[in-house]
Amino acid sequence: MDNFINNLLFTYLPHIAMTLFWFGVITRIVKSPQSLQAESSQFLSKKGQRWGGNLFHYGIVMVFIGHFTGLFTPENLYHLVMTTATKRALAITMGSVFGTAAVVGIIILLVRRMQNQRLRINSKPQDILLIVLLLFEMVLGIIAIFTTAGSSVENYAELGAWA
Repeated sequence: MDNFINNLLFTYLPHIAMTLFWFGVITRIVKSPQSLQAESSQFLSKKGQRWGGNLFHYGIVMVFIGHFTGLFTPENLYHLVMTTATKRALAITMGSVFGTAAVVGIIILLVRRMQNQRLRINSKPQDILLIVLLLFEMVLGIIAIFTTAGSSVENYAELGAWA
């Protein structure tokens, strides 16, 4: 039973989620290409936009690059430059820095949206729900950094093999 749950959560579910994601994106592009852009709140108020937007976007882009290169770089390739322990330390450090920047940025944007009356009135419920879901997911990522820091290098190496 444990093997079934493990396979379900960490093998089948990620593939199903990515398939649904790409199906949704492609369907939306084909059916209504103009609906992919977000409504900008920048025109209603610029206060907090610069710091929050920059911290969130730079942080999240760097976290994405770190996940992509960290998980999908073959072991024999990164061993030419560093050990697994060094890669783990680099991932923990950079993930902490850029993950925290993204979390702080999205908190600034959420507070800005909730405190500014013009933004709150013009926000749809799904706008706020999306920001809260992103914040929740990023906080889980920050918590996972502590789990990675407390686990062995072998467990970290197995993550790359899984990916």
